[in-house]
Amino acid sequence: MNDPASDFTVQMINGETIKLSDLKGKVVLVNYWATWCAPCLIEFAEFPEKILEPFKNKDFILIAISRGEEKERVQKKMSQLEKYGVNFNVGIDPDEKIWDQYATGALPKSFVIDQNGIIKYISIGNSEGNVDNLATEIKKLLVK
Repeated sequence: MNDPASDFTVQMINGETIKLSDLKGKVVLVNYWATWCAPCLIEFAEFPEKILEPFKNKDFILIAISRGEEKERVQKKMSQLEKYGVNFNVGIDPDEKIWDQYATGALPKSFVIDQNGIIKYISIGNSEGNVDNLATEIKKLLVK
């Protein structure tokens, strides 16, 4: 924590490309997940209400990156999740290059990065209240 976030460029499933260093001035939540990871999907179910909706008109962006999976598989899973209200763009990291810059171990893993590109909060796993904690950390940075 309090380290500069490593820059990366991620391909999103809608074809868009996002480069982290282009997001200076915004609070960024980088979330690593996988289609086979049940805790990740449970966390995703809370994102619309607790993360995306409250911060939609703020300088905030969620970059959820699927770890080690191909685009087709990720697109299929996101299509399935839409019926549960989970409808947001996600990135893919099929070779785990971005993951290797940031993390090891278990999924889900999230990094809250401040407006200057500094990692301010890291969350591992999805225990009770986890998404609430992420929202609190994001809110703290947005009021600065």
